Parts: sequence; structure tokens; C-alpha cells
Amino acid sequence: MRVRDEVRVDAPPEHVFAVVADPEKLSEWMSGVKEARFGVGSRPGLGAVIVTECAFRGRQFRITHEVTQFEPPTRYAFRTVEGSYPIASAFTFRPDDGGTL
Repeated sequence: MRVRDEVRVDAPPEHVFAVVADPEKLSEWMSGVKEARFGVGSRPGLGAVIVTECAFRGRQFRITHEVTQFEPPTRYAFRTVEGSYPIASAFTFRPDDGGTL
């Protein structure tokens, strides 16, 4: 299944990218995420590993993602490499009248 959505944020692309690419902020904007952090020895950037603790429909589970695109401040993407909910997400950030689309 493929889902596409467009949201306008009242902040510049650099700020929006920084929030989306920071695992510690993931629970602030992605439902079901209780905690997220970089994997041991991982750092921000292409190939980074992010470990996410989730709760959904009464189940607790862990998903590990790998960052597949890291192009500040325009593009960020990740995919599941371990866990029961395979997903691939991609974000594109572009300026829009003082904000970001």
C-alpha cells in the first residue's frame, strides 16, 4: 500500500527536517511511537540505525529502521530492517511562503 500526504508547517525546511530526522522527537509527531533512539554506535546521517519502541492496538513491540536518504534540508527516508511492521517512509521538504510543504 502507498499513502501520500502533504502538510504545511509554519517553520522553515531546516527546522522541520531537523525535527523529523531526530529520533528523540519521533514520539512527538508519529502516533504509536513511545520512544526512539539511535542504535548503538549509530549517528545521524545516511545508514543510521534507529530503534523505535512502539505501542499499537494493545501490543508493545520494537522496530529497527535504517535511514535510506539523508539530504538536509530537503529529503529524509527510512525503512524497516527488523520488526513485525515493515514500512518505508520518505519525506520531501520544500519552502512555502515562510513555512514548509
